[in-house]
Amino acid sequence: MVTKQKPLGGIGVVYRRSERERDQYIAAVVTNWEKELRHERPTEGQMPFITISRQYGCLAVEFGMRLANRMNEKSPSGLLWTVYDREIVQKIADDLHIGQRLIELLTEHSRARVTEYLDTHFQKRPTKDDVIRKMVQAVRGLCEKGHSIVIGRGGSIVAAGSPAGFHIRIVGPVEWRIKQIAAIYQISLDEAEKRVRVIDKERQSFTFGIFGKDVADPDLYDMIINQSRFSMDEGVELVIHAMRLKGLHRVAER
Repeated sequence: MVTKQKPLGGIGVVYRRSERERDQYIAAVVTNWEKELRHERPTEGQMPFITISRQYGCLAVEFGMRLANRMNEKSPSGLLWTVYDREIVQKIADDLHIGQRLIELLTEHSRARVTEYLDTHFQKRPTKDDVIRKMVQAVRGLCEKGHSIVIGRGGSIVAAGSPAGFHIRIVGPVEWRIKQIAAIYQISLDEAEKRVRVIDKERQSFTFGIFGKDVADPDLYDMIINQSRFSMDEGVELVIHAMRLKGLHRVAER
């Protein structure tokens, strides 16, 4: 596991190889939340957040990590950006204590928005959907907390309509993504092609099955980046520039 310890808010994981390492990451995140609780937080309005959707084979977690670290370099506040991928979001959803700590970070207005969203979308759904409800609550809570980069889990849909959100979709040609997967996992191109096509379909089914939305719909996003045409750092700078234009990222004065 590769982590970025300086600054803490930018810690991100390129590969998470064990449950122990994942739990260490979670512990660092919760420690950072404790520090945030001691900061004076705004009582109105909402702090910015980012969601990242991606096609399989695009390096969304590494992109999110680099983006968080870049945003934190010149952050004018003590509230630092943190990356939350699928495993981290699921852990927050499953752990009652961690989920409660997240809710404590939210303002009264943010808590009300989370409750309203859940009531609107889940009041008529069967009890068996409680797992999905907890996942959605975790995603929405992280977005409402602000300074969060949430990867996957329908973030652009769960937090749609918020003026504080910036929603990104990372894509790439299928042939390029197949080569990426083959190189990362050291498998044949044929096996990589099977994985890409199966997982792309699974992700599309997941989003449509829960939210009734097509994850590839461009209307869900503020920016779509073809990762085969930009380096990781170039993509990061594109996002930062766009967020500045929207007034979602301020740079600390030197």
